[in-house]
Amino acid sequence: MTKARLRIFSALLVLSLGGTTAAAIVDHNGAAEGAQPAPPASAMPSPHAQRQDNRPPLLVIGDSFVAGAGVAYEGETYPALLADATDMRLMVDGQGGTGFINDARGTGNGHTSKLIDRLAADGEKFPDASLVVIDAGRNDLRFPIDQVGDAASEYLNHARAQWPTADIVVVVPTFITPDAFERYEDVRNRLENSAAKIGAIVIDPIAEGWYDNVDVSTLLAADRVHPNSEGALRIADRMEKSLRSLGLVRSAA
Repeated sequence: MTKARLRIFSALLVLSLGGTTAAAIVDHNGAAEGAQPAPPASAMPSPHAQRQDNRPPLLVIGDSFVAGAGVAYEGETYPALLADATDMRLMVDGQGGTGFINDARGTGNGHTSKLIDRLAADGEKFPDASLVVIDAGRNDLRFPIDQVGDAASEYLNHARAQWPTADIVVVVPTFITPDAFERYEDVRNRLENSAAKIGAIVIDPIAEGWYDNVDVSTLLAADRVHPNSEGALRIADRMEKSLRSLGLVRSAA
């Protein structure tokens, strides 16, 4: 990584840790549960919000990228777009600034907790998740790599116990850039090792070229860190393709 790219990444990390981000705990088979009063908040209910259905349930867990910081409406978040594209019932636990280690306390994001401290509540709220996507770790990159790996491994072990029959997908933490950060391979390798032990699958956005050959400035919100509506659409589109190629969602009609 060049010094210029390293400086850019360091600035992104500081912004992602310190900026105001969203929090959401939502089951779109019902109403929002315990969501923090932060964006995104739609003026209109989600088309799936008030109806019972038998679609397979998708649970997305993570940080502000999951919660939707950077977009104006709930329906523009990448989990919402992904659920629509895959015809799944959406459930979300996204808390800005958090990760496998980072609890984001004192960052202005409201009452937040690291992932493992939310796991029991997630299991109670979302017991029927059939596909669990874990998109976290961006806010842990200032910690020693072994500590990040151990915390991720502990969380994944408990997540498998919580959802023993679910397909679990772990997304390598990535920002909106085609360039890998300095310790990307180390983080990815540790996640892959931990995921393999519980029968989970890892998606690597850098290896899959999610942001190759695109003007990433068009995908970024005003804070230059989080995805805007176009960025969220890009993430949802690429993740949908990955999930379909892995056979984790049914083929499009």
